Amino acid sequence: MSAINRAAEIRADIRRALPREAFQRTPARAWLILLFNTVIAGCMVVVLAYDLAWYWMLLVALILGHHFFAMGIMSHDIMHGATLKNRSLRRLVSYFGFYPFLISPRLWDVWHNKAHHGRTNTTHDPDANLTVAEAERNAIARFGVHLMPSSRNRILGIVFYTYWFTLVGQVILWAGHRFKEWNIGDYSVDLGKARLETVGYYLLWAVLAYHAGPFKSLFIIVIPMMIGNIVFMSFASSQHVFLPQTEDNDPLMNSASVRVPAWVDALTLNFSHHVEHHLFPAMSYAHTPKVRAWLRENLPGTYMELSFRDTFRLVFHTPRLYGTPNLLRHSDEEESQAIDTTRIRDALRNGESIESADFRIRYAATP
Repeated sequence: MSAINRAAEIRADIRRALPREAFQRTPARAWLILLFNTVIAGCMVVVLAYDLAWYWMLLVALILGHHFFAMGIMSHDIMHGATLKNRSLRRLVSYFGFYPFLISPRLWDVWHNKAHHGRTNTTHDPDANLTVAEAERNAIARFGVHLMPSSRNRILGIVFYTYWFTLVGQVILWAGHRFKEWNIGDYSVDLGKARLETVGYYLLWAVLAYHAGPFKSLFIIVIPMMIGNIVFMSFASSQHVFLPQTEDNDPLMNSASVRVPAWVDALTLNFSHHVEHHLFPAMSYAHTPKVRAWLRENLPGTYMELSFRDTFRLVFHTPRLYGTPNLLRHSDEEESQAIDTTRIRDALRNGESIESADFRIRYAATP
C-alpha cells in the first residue's frame, strides 16, 4: 500500500471514530481576531498615553507578543477554511491577523496552503530544508543557512530565530522566484498585489513607530514581534525539519507533533498538534486533541510526538541542508559527518528522549 493510500485510510478511520462536529467549521472562533485586536489596541494606547516604567511596558510587550502569535494562528486556521466558508471573507479577516508578521494572506494561501501542505517536506516544499545542491548554486540559500540556529555562528542563529517566520516570509515574497527546487512562479499568485499589501503593512508599522518614538517602539513593536516569532517558530521549526525528505505526502512520515503541558496548549491554541493538522488541515485546532487521542491509542510506534525540550535540541543541533533525502549536514561537511534523519524518526516513534550531549554519536550516519 502506498503512503498516500495509507494516509487516506487512516483519515477515513478517524472520521468514523470521531463525532461529526469535530469536522465542522467553527465560525464563532473567527471573532477572536476582533478580540485580539481590541486587546492589542488597548495595550498600545496605554503605552502611548502614559509614561509607564520600563518593567510595566515589558509586561505589555509580553501580552502583545502573545496576542500577535495568537492572531497569526487564528488567521492560519481561518485561511484553511476551519472557521469561514467564503474564501474572500477568509482573506479579508486574515488581513487583520497576519499584519504583525508582515505576511499577506494572498501569499500565505500559496506558500502555506498549496505549497507546504501539498508537498510537505519534499524538495518542492518552501518550508523544508534546502539541499546542498541548492545552497551551492543559490547565494540567498547559502546566506540563509549561515543564519540558521544550528549554524556554526550561534549568535547569528539565535538572532535569526527571533524573527525567523517574518524573515522567511519576506524572502519568499521578494525572492521566491529565484529558487530552483521551489519557485513561487509555479503557482498562480498575484505577486504584485501581495507585495502591495505587504508594503501597506510596512507603512502601518512605520507610522506607529514614528508616533511612538524609538523607546516606546521597542515595547509595542520590536519586542512583541520578536516574541510572536519565537513562540510561532518554537513549534513550527520543530515539526518537519529533522525528518527525512519524502516523495509521498504522508503526515505520519514527514510530520511530528510537540508534547506540552495543557496550560501551554491553552495559551497557544493547540498549535502543538501538527500531525493532526496535516491529516485534517481544515479542522479547527479546537478539535485536534481528539485526533491526537485516537493516534496515541491506535498508532503507537508510528505517530511521532516529542517533548518541547527535545524540539530545541533538534533544531539547534541538527544541520539544515539535505545531502541526501535521509542525511542532514552542513554544506562543507562530508556525508560521514551527517545526521541520519531516519534514526531520529525511529527514536521519536520509540518514545526516546534525545539528549544533546551524545546526539551526534547516537544519530551520526556511518561512513
